Amino acid sequence: MTWLSLGFECVTSSTAVFALFGVAGGALTTVAGMGGGLFLVLSLSLLTNPTQALAITAPALLLSNAHRAVLFRRELEGRIALRFAAGAAPAALLAGSAISRLPQGVVQAAMLALTSLALLRARGIVGLSPRPRAFVPLSALVGGLSAAAGAGGFLVAPLLFSLGLTGSRYIATGAACAVVLHVARVAGYGVGGLLTTSHWSASAWLFVGLAAGNVLGRRLRGRVTRELETRLELGALIVCTTLGVLGVGLR
Repeated sequence: MTWLSLGFECVTSSTAVFALFGVAGGALTTVAGMGGGLFLVLSLSLLTNPTQALAITAPALLLSNAHRAVLFRRELEGRIALRFAAGAAPAALLAGSAISRLPQGVVQAAMLALTSLALLRARGIVGLSPRPRAFVPLSALVGGLSAAAGAGGFLVAPLLFSLGLTGSRYIATGAACAVVLHVARVAGYGVGGLLTTSHWSASAWLFVGLAAGNVLGRRLRGRVTRELETRLELGALIVCTTLGVLGVGLR
């Protein structure tokens, strides 16, 4: 079925392909805590280009994370999500309206610092975690980096891990925090004219797959031990951080 025409080129593909991409991305994030968005951006970049891939995935990931937060609503840490929104939302809007981009090195340094703290805490080597007073400023940093460099997903996970969130609490709260970031990104793309009718159509089919992947991932989580869950979450964190430091998935 020919349906995706993006102006600069025409991509002929079956809607089932994008739905399958969504299933894989949704299941990956629901099981491992992160990585699904990166997978989708990289996959769709092969069919279009990175900029168009970001535009197509943003609305779908917004709805997918909202859906995931609802699925795991009983484990959602509402106070943490609200504090994150208080810092991240205004910072993301300000950064999104800025003309210049932050240097990629700034994003990579923040990723390394937060991931290192999260891994050391998970291994019991250190007992440090962000102080309550520092959480909102750190959330603002994540929001700003997300809008300016497209790296929010890389940074939310280690920030939540450094607070000691794991398992379903980590999945639920991470999804709620991601909603905040994607709202800002979708708004920015809309104002900038990047989102077209074709993008919304493609994103809708992608969301169908993502929602199915969320449900599948939730069932898969119920079949693994808590220890394996934590290993998968930490493994995804390490892999995505490594890719981010290498510049993969960053605009």
